[in-house]
Amino acid sequence: MGITFRLFAVGASSGGRTAITKFLSEIPGTINAAFVVAVHGAFDTPSFFAGVLGQKTELGVVEASQGLSIEPGMVYIAKPNHHLFVHEGKILLSKGPRENLFRPSIDVLFRSAAVAYGNRCVGILLTGRLNDGTTGLEAIKKCGGRAIVQNPKTAEYSDMPGFARETVDIDYVVDLEDLAEVIQNIMHEDLPLAKEISSKLIKENCIATKIESQIATEEILGHQVPISCSTCGGPLWKMEDS
Repeated sequence: MGITFRLFAVGASSGGRTAITKFLSEIPGTINAAFVVAVHGAFDTPSFFAGVLGQKTELGVVEASQGLSIEPGMVYIAKPNHHLFVHEGKILLSKGPRENLFRPSIDVLFRSAAVAYGNRCVGILLTGRLNDGTTGLEAIKKCGGRAIVQNPKTAEYSDMPGFARETVDIDYVVDLEDLAEVIQNIMHEDLPLAKEISSKLIKENCIATKIESQIATEEILGHQVPISCSTCGGPLWKMEDS
C-alpha cells in the first residue's frame, strides 16, 4: 500500500447510489486508496449495487464479507442489514443494533475507519435524509483525518450533508461533479498531522465491533439509563462526548 495509501469512507442515503456511481466512475483503478461504502437501504432485500457499480468504474467492486483484506483500487459495499467496520486492515460485519435507525449505519463505519486509519482516513458524506454520518465525521476529524460533504445546495437530499456542515469542521464542501477531482488532489497532498486517538473512542469502537463489550467498559463511556434496547431488551448507556 505504501505511505501514500488512503482509506475513503463513504456514506449516503436517499439518492446515494446514483451519487456514488457518478464520482467513482471517474476514479482511476490505479489509485493507491480503497473505498468502504455504507448506503442506507431496505433491511430484508438483496442488493445488486456492487454488481451494477462494478460495471461503471475501473475500480474493483465487491460486496463486503467477513475478513476481507482491504486493498488499493477496491470498493467494499456494505451488505444489507449488516454494519460494516474496518479493523486492522480487514473488513468486519455485524448485525448489532441499528444506529440512527439504520443497519448499515454510516456513523458505525466512519468511527471504525477513524480508529483504524487515523490521519489516512477521509470521510465523505453524500445526499440523504436525517443526520446519520455527522458524529462519524466528527470522529474522523478527531483522529486526524479529513471530512468532505456534498454541497447541500446541490445534493438531491440536503439533510445529511447540511447537518454535518453545520456541526463539524468540514474540510471540503463539494459539488458532486467535482468530487473525483478533489479525491485525486488529496492523494497528492501530504498527510495531515497525526493525532492521538482517544481511549474512549477506541473503547466505543470495540463495543460496536463486538471486540469488547462488558458492563465495566460501558460504565467508562457513559451512565446507564432507565430504558432498554428496543431490539434485544438489554440495558442502555448514555454515551458521553469523547
